[in-house]
Amino acid sequence: LDALDRELHDAHATQKEYMEVKALHGYRTMMWTNNARRALDREHNRYVAMVVACDIVDDALEWMLEGWHFGERESHYSVAGYVPSLKPEGFVRAGSDQVLAQAAAEKRAGERRQAEEDGAPPPDSAAVGSPRTKAEAIERAAQWRLGTEKVVKAGSDTEQHLDFTERTLKFGLFCITLMFFRAMSLVRREKESWGGEHDAINDGDNSNRARPTEERRRMRREEQKQQERQKKLAYALSRAKVGEERTRRRVEKEKAEAARKLHEKVRREKRELTACGRLQAFYRGHLGRKAARRWAIKRAELEAMNALMTASAITIERVFRGYMGRIAASVARMEMAEFISMIRLEEAAADEDEYWKTHAYARIKRNISMFVKASFQRKKDLGQEDLDMIQKLTQGMEDEDG
Repeated sequence: LDALDRELHDAHATQKEYMEVKALHGYRTMMWTNNARRALDREHNRYVAMVVACDIVDDALEWMLEGWHFGERESHYSVAGYVPSLKPEGFVRAGSDQVLAQAAAEKRAGERRQAEEDGAPPPDSAAVGSPRTKAEAIERAAQWRLGTEKVVKAGSDTEQHLDFTERTLKFGLFCITLMFFRAMSLVRREKESWGGEHDAINDGDNSNRARPTEERRRMRREEQKQQERQKKLAYALSRAKVGEERTRRRVEKEKAEAARKLHEKVRREKRELTACGRLQAFYRGHLGRKAARRWAIKRAELEAMNALMTASAITIERVFRGYMGRIAASVARMEMAEFISMIRLEEAAADEDEYWKTHAYARIKRNISMFVKASFQRKKDLGQEDLDMIQKLTQGMEDEDG
């Protein structure tokens, strides 16, 4: 239940669409948040109902055991009844109240023993005075309580039980009285009925025989007339029985003939319906086979066209890929040749540097030659630039004169 409460709280607190649940099945399960909330809520309610039901049944059984419903037994609890120091608002009942009160009493006893072990004085010796003085104070308080307080307090459980018992006794006495008078009335009526005091025939004594009344004589005449009518009716029915039997056989024969015709009609309709279904099936099969043949031809044409288009596409792709591959191969060869030439130039430059490092005289001679060539080349370039400038100026003057 603790795990269910924790996961239910997490389910209502989370903002995700899914969550992990373990308390439902005992192993981790990924569920949608809404489904997890509903499942956890249902499982939580079931567990709460089980716990409450078990507590109620345990309390009832404990109460029955303490009340000797199953026989006399020694109680395991030292607290019961009205104990204001443990439960001031009512009685300590058998069950959970008694378990809690027992735990509280044991706790207080343990605290008292701990205080005595620590050297604290007991509650009785803490007061000033002799034991007789203490006993007199306790006795006066007890006598005052017996003289002023009531055994049954207003609003207590005892008062409610006494009121309920009183009402039950009153209702029971009322029911007993009612049944007594009802039984007496029935006995008196049966006595008069079986005694024969008001009968028309009274033990053969003609002196006490009562004369039949006019109503009784009329009832007897009606009874005789009814018997005569029954005899005449029986005679008429016996005469009419032959005709009724003949009519019954004719009606049964007509019903059997009508049933036979109806069965024949139903069988004919079923045969016609079956024949119509077969004819329709044959015709639909014929139309289906024709449509299947046409669709087979069309499908073969489509498959041939698709195969041709596929082969053409494959050929075009093959040619284009070959062309692109050749271009890529030529580019790769050019890049490889440039890379090889660059490697060779770097190797030649490295060899030349290594040569100049090992031949100092030749390097100095080369540097001087390059410096002289550069100087003459620079002078030549300057002279050429001056000549070009003079030509441009001369050409500009000629253009202005013209």
